[in-house]
Amino acid sequence: MKIGILTLFDQISYNYGGTLQCLALQHILKSMGHDVVVINYQSTEHKNFVYKTLSRLSSITNIKELWGLFSDICTDLSGIMNNKAPQHNPSAPLFKSLIEHKFKLTPIVNEEQIATVANSLDAIVVGSDQVWSGFAKERLIYLFDWLPAYEGLRISYAACGSRPRVPRLNQKKISKLLHKMDAISVRDIQTAKLVQQVSNIEPKIVLDPTFLYDFHNEEEDIPINEPYIFVYCLGKKIRGGFTTAFQDIKNVYPNAKIVTIAIPGYGEEIRQYADIILDQCSPGQWISLIKHAVLILTDSFHGVCFSLKYKKPFIAFYSLQWRASRLLDLKQRLGLNNRIVSSWQEIRDNNTAIDTLDYTDIQRQLQTLATTSWNYLHTSLMSIKHE
Repeated sequence: MKIGILTLFDQISYNYGGTLQCLALQHILKSMGHDVVVINYQSTEHKNFVYKTLSRLSSITNIKELWGLFSDICTDLSGIMNNKAPQHNPSAPLFKSLIEHKFKLTPIVNEEQIATVANSLDAIVVGSDQVWSGFAKERLIYLFDWLPAYEGLRISYAACGSRPRVPRLNQKKISKLLHKMDAISVRDIQTAKLVQQVSNIEPKIVLDPTFLYDFHNEEEDIPINEPYIFVYCLGKKIRGGFTTAFQDIKNVYPNAKIVTIAIPGYGEEIRQYADIILDQCSPGQWISLIKHAVLILTDSFHGVCFSLKYKKPFIAFYSLQWRASRLLDLKQRLGLNNRIVSSWQEIRDNNTAIDTLDYTDIQRQLQTLATTSWNYLHTSLMSIKHE
């Protein structure tokens, strides 16, 4: 069977988690005996600042979400005013090299052209990652809105949204599109509730594909030969302050270096605490940074996924609960109450042992979920398309 993967490919040239989840899904499908291509969809919509803002505004339902949007707009505008928004990522050539050597791609297509590559595919798998975060958009690309007559299998794997509600104006349309799909799986409980709310369909909750693939062949050497703490943060400050956090961490790891990556526009405050700042980091090196760290401090979903994958002690934090559904889902499903927090004070109040984490129950649950997830995907692709 020839299968196409439809994910946020136009963003993975600078996104470690996005790149690796797509690579994992490609390998998983190939291991099942399929001919797999990644649909090289390059959106022309999300690049427009005004369009993006209006799309998000249409899905706001309460004052907290409005404040979050206002904060993000201020950040975006600040970046534009200071010429930070379009900064070149020094690691971009390393991402490009991985993509050229590891991915099988279709020609580049936009919203108007995507149907041209779809008709040659027996199935299209949408996911994983936050492909369903754009439910406020007029063109619902990741729900097959672009090809109503497509006759192949329409499947989602570990699709994820970032909003707790669907805009009223789009509810009927989204429900109709969901009912046309042959199999629906999502990555977290919030997205499952979202699908149920709008369509009365109960989707399967599965693991992110990075849990189902061994990245041994992708790991690369890193230029660090001493104990280190890897800090990978993409968002705002941790409540309680990084100063307090690093003081507590250094009390536990007095000889460990603090390592981070220089990503333009992200994690700039962290760099003042870092002993080592890597100006360039390939996805393979990013994997190794997590695998060999003595501790990981992150606000990234995939930072947590790979910490769990390699059984590493970690602390993950989030600032706004409505934007943290992916982390909170892992917290709930795997019992990570003392590891995924909204403020550093929670670490202190819970007397969390920063340097130890018992993985016995966590690994047992992940193994069960991985088997269930793999079986779901395999079975979904064995479905017979009804005429």
